[in-house]
Amino acid sequence: MLDNIPNSEIESANIALTLAITVFMKNMSATQWFHGDFL
Repeated sequence: MLDNIPNSEIESANIALTLAITVFMKNMSATQWFHGDFL
């Protein structure tokens, strides 16, 4: 495990990026649903 510290850092960065994109996309979907439903 200690041998893979750089890989773990890259993996953590990828997970964080994926999470950020997922949250962003969900927010976009929620926004579109909100506008579609109420406007």
